[in-house]
Amino acid sequence: MINTLLIIAIVFGLLWLFALVFLITFVIRYMMRINDRRKKFEKDFDKEFDKMSKRFNNF
Repeated sequence: MINTLLIIAIVFGLLWLFALVFLITFVIRYMMRINDRRKKFEKDFDKEFDKMSKRFNNF
């Protein structure tokens, strides 16, 4: 009886461990993707801002 409970506990522990590792890696990947998107947006925004400032400097 104790052996089966121990085996069940170990299996559940391993499952929990895999789930946690998977979640952490997924969250890190998601954050990196958002960060890349934000950097791209900032680059595009800077380009547009430079165009606008050049236009205003012509006046």
